[in-house]
Amino acid sequence: MNIAPSFHLRYIVELFLKSPKTKYHEIGFYFITSILESEIADGFRSLDGDSSYFWIPVDELASYPVLEHPIKEKVIQGAVLQHSNLEHLIARD
Repeated sequence: MNIAPSFHLRYIVELFLKSPKTKYHEIGFYFITSILESEIADGFRSLDGDSSYFWIPVDELASYPVLEHPIKEKVIQGAVLQHSNLEHLIARD
């Protein structure tokens, strides 16, 4: 990809998740950026080939089976762009 976006760290998220075999502690760093949708085509594959990425309208996000995650709610509520302060979020499964 030949894109040069600017990035702003907005959230540090800690997720504590359980599966039948183990427990996970995930630390995620989430950035605000502006990228033209045309720069990343629908169906873009991750480098490991395990994931595909698609643009979806924010008002449809609630209907997608995305892991329940504090960022999903922030995006749906429009809180992501309300201010630029760094937030540390913790979610437990």
